[in-house]
Amino acid sequence: MGNCRAQDRWCLNNASLLDFLYRLDRPGFTSNSSGTIEAWTIHHNPASITTNIRIIIENKIARGIGSFMGTEADDFEDDNSSNAIIANPAMEYELSPWNFWMAAQPLPGQGLEDASHLSSISYTKFTDFSIPHSLEYGMRMRNLTSLQLLDFLREQLAEPSPVDMVATPIP
Repeated sequence: MGNCRAQDRWCLNNASLLDFLYRLDRPGFTSNSSGTIEAWTIHHNPASITTNIRIIIENKIARGIGSFMGTEADDFEDDNSSNAIIANPAMEYELSPWNFWMAAQPLPGQGLEDASHLSSISYTKFTDFSIPHSLEYGMRMRNLTSLQLLDFLREQLAEPSPVDMVATPIP
């Protein structure tokens, strides 16, 4: 992970770029997702990726930032081992899983433009998921499924209102 530039007025004590972004954006939730470059690295050095994932997860936990981990659409290594390396720390830390690999499988080319890039389509309404054709592309499906997971988490983590508490009998 890179560090902030010393001349950046927002940078404190040579903070990492993630620390810098967390401090500026103050997110309640973040996602982590990987792709082919990480898969190549995982294939050649799985311990380093696991260590990096743990550092990121622990940093978020320490800051009170909710998180979910996303698997990759490709199977660069032909045995899905990189998705397992991504999923194992997520399960260990009890983070919400985001199995993007599964969501991409029914798409043309499994949602991939080539071996390294999600397929995409460009038009002005890039966030309009009601256009059926747009959901045939990996990039759009990634955006939609991540938003669906965020919405699910929002519903699950929302504090019940007093009306909800009265209307729901407790056994």
